[in-house]
Amino acid sequence: MQDIVIYLLKGFCQLKFGAPATDALAFFGQADETEELFDELLNEKSLVYHYWDRGFSLFFKNDELKTFTCAEVDDKDVILFEKKIFALNEKQITDLFKENGYTLTE
Repeated sequence: MQDIVIYLLKGFCQLKFGAPATDALAFFGQADETEELFDELLNEKSLVYHYWDRGFSLFFKNDELKTFTCAEVDDKDVILFEKKIFALNEKQITDLFKENGYTLTE
């Protein structure tokens, strides 16, 4: 399998934020499990595709296209800004964000 890469504010692997759920199926295949969640605070539903063996879940807005909004990643080899993010300590992560033009306040 290819590397799992986060493109901050752009997407996850080949999947761009705002893409329809059908694109996720084309890129990653059938999910191991799907789940519908309801956020009582926001009063909205979302659809989740879990890829347990690959170490990530994809979240889709409950609109007509089921647009991609978020990814949750458990794979320790995930890459952000060309670095394995889980291998870094807090200071290294803060420095990595600053080096790439993102200032963190917390």
